[in-house]
Amino acid sequence: MPTRRRRGAEIRNEAIASLGLRDIRLKKSWPAGNTGTTAVAIDSGHRLRARADNEGSIRVSEVESGAELAMLRAPSVHCDWLLFSPQGKHLAARYFLRDPDRAEVAVWDLERRSILLRVPVPPMESVPFDFDPDGESC
Repeated sequence: MPTRRRRGAEIRNEAIASLGLRDIRLKKSWPAGNTGTTAVAIDSGHRLRARADNEGSIRVSEVESGAELAMLRAPSVHCDWLLFSPQGKHLAARYFLRDPDRAEVAVWDLERRSILLRVPVPPMESVPFDFDPDGESC
């Protein structure tokens, strides 16, 4: 028996009906009163949270308890982007240098609290940087 072709209206109606399905739920929230926050990131396992402030410093904490694990001192003034490696061992941060036309991504080793790598990047909206799935290279 041949399969009936679905009409555009049927497909549209099914798509609209599926918009109401809940597939995301809020697990944890933080007060909105963190003035000076310039970037926030959560690792892929939802265990770690990183928050950059307007002085460029980054605080890494546990999501569940809120306990601060590391304070990474800024190599520059302004950090506007953060990204954890897949295993949560490294944290990439884009810093704008003193010259507004220059920026760099610094890759932090979270255990040692030191910068492993600095990569010059264009100061654009999107950051041309990512970790490989193994988390050991970028």
